[in-house]
Amino acid sequence: MSFTPEERTFTLLNGLVIAARHWKNTTTRHPRDGRRILAMHGLLDNAASFDLVGPYTLPIEEQPQRLLKFLAAKKTLSTKRDAFFPTIQAAVRARTLGSKDSVWPIREDVAAVFIPRSLKPTEQKDEHTQTTQQGYSWCWDRMIMISDVMANSDLYTKAFVSRVTCPVLFILAIDGYAWKREKDGKVMSWFTASSSVTVRDVEGGHHVHIEDAPTTARLITEWLLEQESSMKARL
Repeated sequence: MSFTPEERTFTLLNGLVIAARHWKNTTTRHPRDGRRILAMHGLLDNAASFDLVGPYTLPIEEQPQRLLKFLAAKKTLSTKRDAFFPTIQAAVRARTLGSKDSVWPIREDVAAVFIPRSLKPTEQKDEHTQTTQQGYSWCWDRMIMISDVMANSDLYTKAFVSRVTCPVLFILAIDGYAWKREKDGKVMSWFTASSSVTVRDVEGGHHVHIEDAPTTARLITEWLLEQESSMKARL
């Protein structure tokens, strides 16, 4: 069985362009046969992070200050210069070093999996020598680097989470941000209250699906087979 990734883009009605990577079986006459799976990644990652294989709440009284913070950050975006990297490896190293003190630290070998897809060719002119150097810069939207204009309250989040009815597999990294933040189990209890949600705790951090791809792939495969069996049993 052979699966070939295809780069795809989808333009929404508001003009926003969403990039995606489509994996499909190229060895069958009907490549669209089989179960379709939508995998969504987090901030600063991209779809290439899946090659190897919780909601934020804010009290309503803090929303005005969050809006002011968003507007102030948005004003400075146009004056910021894009980061320049002479090589792809330099960008990988910068992403790794920049994550050391963050809630999502990442190893260099892991960053090397998806960072190349986050880059675009560019050039930089040296003001002193007047020479032009070829290199790379980030290709993601600058808006993702600032706080969202609004944040969901607990009641808002719970209302949506409690309406999930389709089968869901929640792979929760024990060393990840969501697990640490939700030690009281409040948000997780909203998910697990539904019989359609399966939660699996695994050793690892935010990028566990890259750092331990075999375990992640095994859990996903086992879960898919369980869904297939239960569906056949209902027929």
